[in-house]
Amino acid sequence: MHVPDSGFVRWRARAWLAVLLPSLLGCGGGVRATATVTGTVSYQGKPVPTGTVKFYGPDNQVASASIGEDGSYEATNVPLGSVKVAVSTPPPPPPDVVKAAKEGKRRFGKGNVLSAPTHTVSIPPKYSDPAKSGLGLTVIEGSQPYVIDLK
Repeated sequence: MHVPDSGFVRWRARAWLAVLLPSLLGCGGGVRATATVTGTVSYQGKPVPTGTVKFYGPDNQVASASIGEDGSYEATNVPLGSVKVAVSTPPPPPPDVVKAAKEGKRRFGKGNVLSAPTHTVSIPPKYSDPAKSGLGLTVIEGSQPYVIDLK
């Protein structure tokens, strides 16, 4: 009976380990650590009642959060490190939608259902572009506040 050389066996075991280990670890990427960022968004000192806040991190990672009626937001899964921030708001609704909402109607015109927010704040377009907004922060693990006061 022939017993293989122990050096060959060790080499073969290492080769299999080199092949299998990356797949077991998810090709080296694994799960990235993220954080939660909370705060408020205001424009000219008044709360922004609807819209989206987006956080752009390294490697094309993006996290977003909806803005509540009081201007508050909570973004989860925000990438760690230096991030750029963008804020966007929907366009103002047409006057007939606002009028119908004020009258308490759920429909206006020829059966059109109210679906757009009736109160929005128009902010300068630069804030919706992370490269031009001038907004950013360094995100650390855990939870942190970030108040966004747009001018």
